[in-house]
Amino acid sequence: MCLLIETLKIENKTLQNIDGHNFRFNQARKALFGAKMPLNLTDFIDLNLVADNGIYKCSVIYKANIQKITITAYAPKLIKSLQLVTCNTIEYAYKYHDRSLLNQLKNNAKADDVLIVKNKEVTDLSYANIVFFTSNNEAFTPANPLLKGCMRSYLLAQRSIKERKITIADLGLFNRAKPINAMLNFEETPFIDLSLLT
Repeated sequence: MCLLIETLKIENKTLQNIDGHNFRFNQARKALFGAKMPLNLTDFIDLNLVADNGIYKCSVIYKANIQKITITAYAPKLIKSLQLVTCNTIEYAYKYHDRSLLNQLKNNAKADDVLIVKNKEVTDLSYANIVFFTSNNEAFTPANPLLKGCMRSYLLAQRSIKERKITIADLGLFNRAKPINAMLNFEETPFIDLSLLT
């Protein structure tokens, strides 16, 4: 059976958005492995392993139960350019540990990352959900992402962003974008200029 991974941000020795991660973690355990007893990730992650108040990436690999936990220092990668790539066969409804197809799409691109199109709809980047911005600063995320990320769910619940179906033709409605995932600070993440989209 496949392995899954949950990626959490640790900042100031505190797990960020832990409720969102626990929800997705337990939902996946139940759906894919039949696990009925919820687990709380805070019971398994030793924050004493974090050396300082910086930003760390905690990776939890699991099936029905947790297999491995790693904590590493984190620095965000700057994304300046995107390339449209169509892949109608990709499935990533759960956060699988096996990212081989996503990595292949990214590695074959000539830009910093790929913007994946599935069944004529814009979905995600290879490592993050995406938010598009209009000239009047309205923020929209694709209604049908490959993966419903925890930060995406949080921002939707906060009404900081809205979701809508976005096709390739709709991209002309937007002038910039931001990647969003558990590790990135939404307010501080630099914009991607969509005029550089290839």
